[in-house]
Amino acid sequence: MSLFSHQTAPEAVLDRLTKVPNFAFGPVGVAGLPSQGELDYNQILARPTALTDFETLFKSASIEAKCYALAALFTLNHDEFLKLAKPFRTGDAKASVMSGCIMRHEAVSSIIAEIESGIHSKKK
Repeated sequence: MSLFSHQTAPEAVLDRLTKVPNFAFGPVGVAGLPSQGELDYNQILARPTALTDFETLFKSASIEAKCYALAALFTLNHDEFLKLAKPFRTGDAKASVMSGCIMRHEAVSSIIAEIESGIHSKKK
């Protein structure tokens, strides 16, 4: 049985993403697998309640989870994305970002720019 075939309870997935330690899309780590955050993001994005789930996630989450929420809201509710992203465009908030095997701290404003360029957006 594949590690990724097991479906986790919806509440557990949302709770885990709320506390995600880093923001990562694409292959990470030595094995080059998707991060747990990206897997959870995709599970939530596939739900019929995705919009509400990501709006709720943004309100009570780590800065890294807020970045996942913004990536989803860019597609699900662009007006809400613009509203929630606005304070981060000029602020100095930083998020832990994983890219491949590299962990770094990146300005949330840069992550927002990447989302807007389509790098982190996913079609539902």
